[in-house]
Amino acid sequence: MRHFHILSVIALTLASCAPVQMASVAEGPVQMQQVTWRENTPFFARSTDGRDCEAEALGVSIVASDSEKMAAIASISNADRDARRDACMISRGYVISVKPLCRPGETDGKQVFLSALTDALPPLSAVKCLVPGDSRAGSAGFVLV
Repeated sequence: MRHFHILSVIALTLASCAPVQMASVAEGPVQMQQVTWRENTPFFARSTDGRDCEAEALGVSIVASDSEKMAAIASISNADRDARRDACMISRGYVISVKPLCRPGETDGKQVFLSALTDALPPLSAVKCLVPGDSRAGSAGFVLV
């Protein structure tokens, strides 16, 4: 259960949607990814907010069983679920935005901050790009400008 909780929080924190292709004149296509962000917020608070908003979006209690959650997931469209979760996160002071994914080589020589290990997120404007993670968690971290 804890594993599911951490993965869902990382996914909610940095990647609510699949990457989107955006054209860049000089360097080819840039992958963009939705990010849910609230600066200076400890990971535990982000984790709790993500869990609570996911439960609210599904219309279940935070202590619902896995089978109750799966039934709720099956009963709602992904678009409705995302919209409800995003509205909940916004009501808690989060910003929903898009940032580019780091390209190969863009992290060379740069400090990569792991989202799950960063308690004081910087302003979103200070983030240059997101570091791709696994397909369930979306982005694993970020690089500053």
